[in-house]
Amino acid sequence: MRADRERERKEWKSDSFREKENEHALRVQTCILIGVMCLLCAGIILFEIFWTQPVVVYENPQSTVPPAQNSCLSSEEESSVQDPQQQGKVNLNTASAKELETLPGIGEVKAQAIIDYREQEGPFQTIDQVMEVKGIGEKTFESIRDLITVE
Repeated sequence: MRADRERERKEWKSDSFREKENEHALRVQTCILIGVMCLLCAGIILFEIFWTQPVVVYENPQSTVPPAQNSCLSSEEESSVQDPQQQGKVNLNTASAKELETLPGIGEVKAQAIIDYREQEGPFQTIDQVMEVKGIGEKTFESIRDLITVE
């Protein structure tokens, strides 16, 4: 009887020991898996930071192609988008200062002068009328003629 008890006790201890070993092994495997995942994430972040090349877009100031427009148009910008022939052109009657500044030879001051002119004199009737704005002469007009509209 005593021998049976001893054997049961040893079996019980060995079962308990095996469960503890299994739990320990499971914890170790979980820690290793978490560590590998952390290293993988860190590697991806470092790759994005150090090995991807930035995209650089150079604008040609003498290009007749208008600069790319922002895909998220405000309501004011949406109203300046017209039929397919007029797309890409800046509408002198609705354009914001930032839009006007995308035109060659039109900086912050001239853009504001165009806005002030249309507020005082009303909407532009023709694109030639922009030469009535102080600071915009024939040379500037010739460089923006194909990029502007009043419709």
